[in-house]
Amino acid sequence: MKQVLIGKGVRFKIPELLKDRRSALVVDQNLFSFFDEGALPFMASEKNKNLESVEAWAEKLLHHGLDRHSVLVAAGGGTTLDTLGLLASIYMRGIPWIAVHTTLLSMADGALGGKTAINVYSHKNLLGSFHPPESIVVDLEFLNSLSETEFANGMAEIIKHGLIRDEKFLDFLEENTAVILLRDPTVLQKMIEWSLEIKREIVDQDLKEKDLRKLLNYGHTFGHALEEVMDYKIPHGHAVSIGMVLMNDYTAEHFGTSQATLDRTKKLLKKFKLPTELPRSHDIKKLREAAAGDKKRRGDAIDLVVLKEIGKAEVIPDSKFLL
Repeated sequence: MKQVLIGKGVRFKIPELLKDRRSALVVDQNLFSFFDEGALPFMASEKNKNLESVEAWAEKLLHHGLDRHSVLVAAGGGTTLDTLGLLASIYMRGIPWIAVHTTLLSMADGALGGKTAINVYSHKNLLGSFHPPESIVVDLEFLNSLSETEFANGMAEIIKHGLIRDEKFLDFLEENTAVILLRDPTVLQKMIEWSLEIKREIVDQDLKEKDLRKLLNYGHTFGHALEEVMDYKIPHGHAVSIGMVLMNDYTAEHFGTSQATLDRTKKLLKKFKLPTELPRSHDIKKLREAAAGDKKRRGDAIDLVVLKEIGKAEVIPDSKFLL
C-alpha cells in the first residue's frame, strides 16, 4: 500500500493517484452524487457479494478496456470493497486498485490489511485473498450522509481497536463521545487516523493473520455467529458489539477478565448507541453451534481473543470452548 489520504474532499485527488493510467471507477449506486460522470454503478448488498457478481464485473472491466497495467478504483462500504477488491486480485492475475471508503465501518474495519472476500451461499467471506490497495482514500464528507445506525456500526470496530491495544485511545473516545456523535470533522479525523495507526501497527507485523493479527478478531467469534443465525439482518458492528460483551462474560469466568473491564467496555458501547445484549429470540447455545463453523477454526478448536485488561488483549490458541 502506497498511501492513505484522510480529510474532507480528498476523493478529488484520485486523478493524481492514477497518473494517466487507464482506469475504471466503480461506485456504490447510492453515492453517485459524490462523483463526476463516468462512474459505473455497483449494486451493494450481501446477496450481490458472490462469484456471479465477480464474473460479471470482470466482463465489464474487459469491455471498458482494462488490461493488466490498468487500475480499478472502487468506492463504497465493506460489501462493495470486499467484492471489487477480490476482483482486482484475480483480474488478469491481479491489477492494482484504489479503495475509496465511504462508511465509518469500512474506514475502521477494512481500510488496512488487504483482505478481500465474497460469500458462498450462507457462508460469509468464504472465498477471499490478501490484495492490499495501492492507495486508500478516506473522505470525511461521506460520514455526514450516514444514519445513526450506520455511524454506530463503524464505532464498534473503532472501540475494538482501543480495547485490544491502546487504553489512551479508549480514553480519547470516552472524553470526546459527544463531539464524535456530532461528527465534528477535526475530531473525526484524529479518531480515524489514530484507529488506523493501531491497526497498521498490527497488520504490518502480521499481514496473513498467523499470530498478532488475530487480535483484530476480538468480538468476532460470537459476532459472526450472530450474523449467521440472524441471516445477516443485523449490522456487522452491532453483532461485533454484542460479541465483545459475550466474549468478555465468557472470559471473566474462564480467564479472569476483570469486572472493571466488563463494565467499562459495556458502558462505552452503550454511549455510542451500540447493543450489548443478545436479542431475546436467540440464546448462547445456538451461537456456539454457529461459531463451530467459523472459517478460522482448526478442527474442533478455535483461537480466542481474551481481554483481561483494557488495551492488553491476548490470543488463547486452540480453545475448545465450543465443545
